[in-house]
Amino acid sequence: MVDQSKSDNFKEFINWYRNQEDKKYPKPSVTADALIYTYENNQLKLLLIKRKYHPFKDCYCFPGGFTNENESVEQCVIREIDEETNIKVNPSAIQQVHFFSKKDRDLRAWIMTQAFNVFIYPSPSIQAGDDADDAAWFDIVVKEDMVYLSNEQLNRSYQVDLNKSEEAFYQELADTYQSMLQGHKEDVLAFDHAYMLVQSIKVLKRQGHIFKDVDKTIKKQIDILLERD
Repeated sequence: MVDQSKSDNFKEFINWYRNQEDKKYPKPSVTADALIYTYENNQLKLLLIKRKYHPFKDCYCFPGGFTNENESVEQCVIREIDEETNIKVNPSAIQQVHFFSKKDRDLRAWIMTQAFNVFIYPSPSIQAGDDADDAAWFDIVVKEDMVYLSNEQLNRSYQVDLNKSEEAFYQELADTYQSMLQGHKEDVLAFDHAYMLVQSIKVLKRQGHIFKDVDKTIKKQIDILLERD
């Protein structure tokens, strides 16, 4: 194909760019993930799903998945929440948290993801589906600089240091991948979702205005969680 990179004809340029055999720039995949908060039995909760397949098979993580063609990340996260948890989410209930783009965050390929905070009240019923083998609400507690997630019925708990550096999180992830490649089974939050949780909490602390479309009950409990007046 003739190089049209400097063509004056816009149509010729677009056709050339889309059909290059050896494209100059790599094309990462894009996903969307959801940190879904609710309030139940006097406790703020966060929804996790159990992964059905590799990578991180049988580990828990936040609901999410790959964008379809011509789908925005907002549309993707709403669809994935429905497919994996059977929760119908109103677009006004989602707020962008952070865009994660490190190339080594997923061993499969370069996969970028947009994380969202999602606020739902009252607590909806959930049913695992699609790539999720299970879906469960975890109690979430923030004490000083630590975040604690726990589910007594599943006998699972996780703790995340809010002050841990991004570099430390990704070094830990790299070590986890190496352990898994050697055949060891890990019981951790999948991928970089521990770091994702840190970013979610930071947004909750920093941007009070994100609650404008959230029921007052869950807003109050998040304020209590974060010890915010």
